[in-house]
Parts: sequence; structure tokens; C-alpha cells
Amino acid sequence: SQGHEVTGVELVRAAMEDFVKEQGVTGELVETTKGGMLVADVPLKEAKGKQGAGLKFVIGDFFKFTKEVNGTYAACFDRGSLVAIDPALREQYADVLARVMAKGGRVLLVTVEHGGFRKGLGPPFSVPPEQVESLFS
Repeated sequence: SQGHEVTGVELVRAAMEDFVKEQGVTGELVETTKGGMLVADVPLKEAKGKQGAGLKFVIGDFFKFTKEVNGTYAACFDRGSLVAIDPALREQYADVLARVMAKGGRVLLVTVEHGGFRKGLGPPFSVPPEQVESLFS
């Protein structure tokens, strides 16, 4: 986390558990429920060779994620969510990000654009630059 507070948002608990195991975390996670979502504090100081300000996971339906669950964020890194969800849900996805981002916050978004190499099927679904502009401007 390089001294930054980091929050991972996942649909399923197994993703968090796999990460914690891979990172060698030996301490107990501190879990609470906020806004119908599980919030787990991961004890990074207990991880082998890891240092940082902190790591949390929020587990549940991303579309129910609000700033009441865990505050707002100055930055977001999406390396696979927008391309994985049904294209019909993209506006709703962008609305959720807008609600949890702090004023002036930045989103680093990794997408793909393809000409139907999978005959329009996905994921990953193609996200053209014009749609990114439309969703996040």
C-alpha cells in the first residue's frame, strides 16, 4: 500500500480470503457490517514483509456501495470491473463511483476495445473511448 489506505471491493468473500492467504497475513481480520456490506480490516503489519497505512476489503454488491460504508476516495484503480459487467449496467457503475469519489478524485481505468473477436460476447466486453468519456465526464 506504500503508506496509503487501500480498499478492495469484491463481490465474494473468497477473493479476499485468497488475497489474505497469498500475502501471508497471520493476524485476525476485524470485520463489521455497514450498509449491508461486510467491511474487513486486514492487519498488514502481520503480513510477511508488508508495511502500509492499511488495507480494507468491502464485500458485497458493488451497486449498493456508498460513502456511508467506508467514506470517500481520492483515487480509484479499476483494472477489470467495467469490462466485466453487463454493458447495460455501465451507467449505474459510473454513478456508484461518482458517489464514493472525493471532490477532485481520480479514476485509473483499464479497459479493452475490440472489434468483436468474441462476437460481442464477454467478458471482457469492449468499452470504446467515447463511452468512457460519456460515463466519467
